[in-house]
Amino acid sequence: AGIAKLAKKYNLWLHVDSAMAGSAMIIPELRWMWEGVEEADSIVLNPHKWLGAVFDISLFYVRDSEHLIRVMSTNPSYLQTANDDVVKNYRDWGIPLGRRFRALKLWFLLRSEGAEGLRKRLKRDISNAKWLAEQIKKRSDWELVAPVDLQTVCVRHIKQGFDGDRLEQHNQDWVAKINNSGKAYLTPAKIDNKWMVRISVGALPTERPDLEKLWQIMQDAVA
Repeated sequence: AGIAKLAKKYNLWLHVDSAMAGSAMIIPELRWMWEGVEEADSIVLNPHKWLGAVFDISLFYVRDSEHLIRVMSTNPSYLQTANDDVVKNYRDWGIPLGRRFRALKLWFLLRSEGAEGLRKRLKRDISNAKWLAEQIKKRSDWELVAPVDLQTVCVRHIKQGFDGDRLEQHNQDWVAKINNSGKAYLTPAKIDNKWMVRISVGALPTERPDLEKLWQIMQDAVA
């Protein structure tokens, strides 16, 4: 909301990249996370990242499409049709002239799962992520790097006697060990110049026993 005020004050375009978290906004009790989003000029979310779409797809909402059309419209004679004045031609909304018919596949997902079905699965993932976070909090040799509000858990292992570069290398080593084993795939990343590991809980078949197994794998990797 604070950024929206600045954007309005200085006449800036405000874009909200909610590629992952945007899917969770179908859960009413989580909508506090994007308070002020109504002030955005554009919003994007990717249903394939968490909502359950099994193909690449982005939903792009824009307040005033004329901004896109003025920049990207192309109108040579061989593209003109008799219906140009009565339909929205999405070739003028982006760089490609054509695109796959992804919308129908997303429609089938929404119809087959329903809003409650999608909410149930996302709540399951959030619950599993919070469960893992609680296990991490119980251990003095593990550090939860960020609050777990959704399905991503950011963690570091603090090995006794290790500090500085040695500790940073340790956190790269244990995640590499897990990834190379093929038992799970986690993402190393840096925050405040420190290596940590991102655990994204969002695959369709992932259940609590999978998180329990992952937690054991993590402990074995740092032993």
